[in-house]
Amino acid sequence: MLIAGIDSGKKGAIGWINDTGNFVFLCDIPNGIAFNSLPRYADVAFVFVEKVTPFLGAKTNKGRRELTGSPESIMTMGRQYERAMIAAQVIQKYSQIDCIIKEINPRNKNKKTGLPGWKPFLGLKADKDQAHWMACNLFPAAKTLLYGPRGGKLYDRAEALLIAEAGRLLTNQKGAMP
Repeated sequence: MLIAGIDSGKKGAIGWINDTGNFVFLCDIPNGIAFNSLPRYADVAFVFVEKVTPFLGAKTNKGRRELTGSPESIMTMGRQYERAMIAAQVIQKYSQIDCIIKEINPRNKNKKTGLPGWKPFLGLKADKDQAHWMACNLFPAAKTLLYGPRGGKLYDRAEALLIAEAGRLLTNQKGAMP
């Protein structure tokens, strides 16, 4: 049984691990018709998609919360999440077992699914370097895929694997999956 984690961040990435926590595959979220190039695994049981809020932040002004970020950034976040959901549906389509798509928030409990935020669940702060380090240590077979051609850290890929790992641990916890 496989578990996929999808990070709907700036570039977006998809990571697959098996039910024992071993790395299987990692790729960036494709664009357009390239969705047909996604691996077609027949035994994906869960797809965990990171649900991002479509604004960059909020500030308090005289007791009121105001959204910050340009309209372009809000639209970009929406498109990235839409691409992530399309990828999840493609993965679900090719799975030959019942494949469940679950939204998971990075920090807070998801009100829709009841799942805890994946970062605090794994003991992570908001620091992307910490998440990258954890992914390199949990999945040494994927370490070379977590760095770009010039040695830069690929945070989206690291977070996709960690989302899958959080999903795996949640599915193994009795009563944790609503």
